Amino acid sequence: MAIEWNERVFRLGVDDIDADHHRKIEALNKVEFLIESEAEASVIAKALDELIKRAAEHFAREEELMRRTRYPALDKHIELHKEFLERLSSLHASSFSAEKQTDARAELDFFSDWMSVHIQNADRNYVHWLHPER
Repeated sequence: MAIEWNERVFRLGVDDIDADHHRKIEALNKVEFLIESEAEASVIAKALDELIKRAAEHFAREEELMRRTRYPALDKHIELHKEFLERLSSLHASSFSAEKQTDARAELDFFSDWMSVHIQNADRNYVHWLHPER
């Protein structure tokens, strides 16, 4: 299920983080589109690699910001990021073969749901820590 970027729902007010979230959602939507289009596994794998790269870079940027500001829930937030990346990394080209399409779609639904909830809850909590007025 593709995620539609919605400023009112996803915008946290930290420009770099918001831009990362937007790019990460676009990358996830691209993987989903390629699967739905029955693209070659190598094309899907390349898009998946890009999503993993974007997610890892974004998580590193968030975690550094949290370290600098001594965010009290940093360890829990890092664990959430780690679990997401591990599960995302467990997908590979063989996951997109015709007989495994249903499983791959279910995993992508999980990632879409996870990102939406994570941005709106966990990330919003640390932005509130950074900027209590928001």
